[in-house]
Amino acid sequence: MADQLSIHNLALLRLGEMPIPALDYQAKRAVALASCFEAVRDIVIQDHPWNFAVARAALTELATPPEFGFAHSFILPADCLRVLGLVGTGEDVDPSLEYRLEGQMLAQEDLLVAPNLISPDGTVWQLTVADDGELTPVALYTGAQVAAGPLLVSANGAQWQFAIDDVGAVNATLIIPAGLQLLTNESVARIKYIRRVTNLDVMTPRCTSALASRLAAEVCNHLTTSPVLKKQMMDEYRWELAGGKEINGQEGSALVYEPNLWMEARA
Repeated sequence: MADQLSIHNLALLRLGEMPIPALDYQAKRAVALASCFEAVRDIVIQDHPWNFAVARAALTELATPPEFGFAHSFILPADCLRVLGLVGTGEDVDPSLEYRLEGQMLAQEDLLVAPNLISPDGTVWQLTVADDGELTPVALYTGAQVAAGPLLVSANGAQWQFAIDDVGAVNATLIIPAGLQLLTNESVARIKYIRRVTNLDVMTPRCTSALASRLAAEVCNHLTTSPVLKKQMMDEYRWELAGGKEINGQEGSALVYEPNLWMEARA
């Protein structure tokens, strides 16, 4: 399987540049690739439903429904890069199920009140978390000496890890930020989606080759100032995506779709 260094060097090879010996190599070409790698990686995964990146999830409904237009709103998974669609009663996406993606609006009803947390000196604290992650501790009483670990709190999709000291000072770390919400008229939302993949070992050779081409296109102007070469790299990238689509279709049995109103209307 390809690692990040080999992907960088494949991108450089396609640009006619010398390879680099290590990711922290202090050369212009190495710094350029390192600075954009994560963003370009997400773009490549988002651009195509690679089988290794497709996942399923049953979404959690928010307490506050949309003001109008839809009856229900749901939290999307924190690693979601692209929603492929809602899954109905069958096993795959049902195109007749309508949905929209919009930014989350944090409401008081959606904020989770953290359970009581006991600090090392035995004081029991009641904690609440605001939509910006700010925690407010209130001392309830002092009990026996108990060691308390960190607690994970989710506020409408944002997850915070925090600990409290003996005097009630709270240290909070944002683990997963709040993102988009899915609006629909369905009371239950199950989705197929493209997830963010950071483990390069699970990527297919076609995807890593596409990633190298897209990286080459991204840094081309910085390293070569050749618009012709950049266009060639983008053409190569599109060719890799087309190849990925063909391979995807060969990985699994043919899907059997249940008839629905949307499909019957198009028949």
